[in-house]
Amino acid sequence: MHEVGHREFLWRATKRSATHNRYVPEFTDLIASVEDALAAFSRQPDRVKALFGRYLKHLADPDVALPTLSAEAA
Repeated sequence: MHEVGHREFLWRATKRSATHNRYVPEFTDLIASVEDALAAFSRQPDRVKALFGRYLKHLADPDVALPTLSAEAA
């Protein structure tokens, strides 16, 4: 297990929605797919907040443990 930065949770969700199990013929298509996913997150602040979960709690109370991801989940 390792400690992760708060952005890693958002990036993982972005990869799942924009690139996971998809053939992308051109790099520009990949960029567009990631931009679309990030634009969707910008319209869903509650979803982004949920992704940050315990990390936000840690910012409010440093005694709350930082989230970790197992190596397999990364």
